[in-house]
Amino acid sequence: MKKLHQLILGVLIISLSSCASFSNKISKKESVRLTKKNIQDIEGTYEFQPFKSFGARGNRVYDVSNDIKNIDQYLVGEAIAFGSKTDYTVDLKVVSQHEISFSFKNKNTLVYETTLKMKLKSNGLIHLDNKYVKATGIPFLFGGITSKKMRIGLSKEGNLLLNYAYDSFGSILIFSAGTSYNHSHHYKKINSSL
Repeated sequence: MKKLHQLILGVLIISLSSCASFSNKISKKESVRLTKKNIQDIEGTYEFQPFKSFGARGNRVYDVSNDIKNIDQYLVGEAIAFGSKTDYTVDLKVVSQHEISFSFKNKNTLVYETTLKMKLKSNGLIHLDNKYVKATGIPFLFGGITSKKMRIGLSKEGNLLLNYAYDSFGSILIFSAGTSYNHSHHYKKINSSL
């Protein structure tokens, strides 16, 4: 019976430590604290590709690069832009206290639109309800768990800040491995009025 309790405790500890989590190092020094009064400040038109990115420790990872996913791949989960990415933009609009919409455009022509549920957290960042958690096999015995989530905010320069957290963990009996990362991408604001 004691071994069963130890096994259950071990599984709980591993399961709680393997979820995707955000790093606050970037958001604290790079973002403006959004509140219910100023949440509309995030509305506007943004470039499609990030112009700078940071890792979990706040170190600059990239300048402009084609290796970084565009904003559509984070928000929608698939690429919707083809051809020259410089022709694409994304309009962001707060629909209500609990919803935010993203309109993807190619040369001002609407290509795709999505509305996501959101929650404004006390740290001034908007957590998007497009989390993804998938378990395969029997997690922690013969399988794994993959999770991802994201939040957005406004940088001090007025640009869009997108923070993406990813974690994938798998195991076969006592052998386990996994990967996780946490990146923040900045998307330049083109204009504030929609």
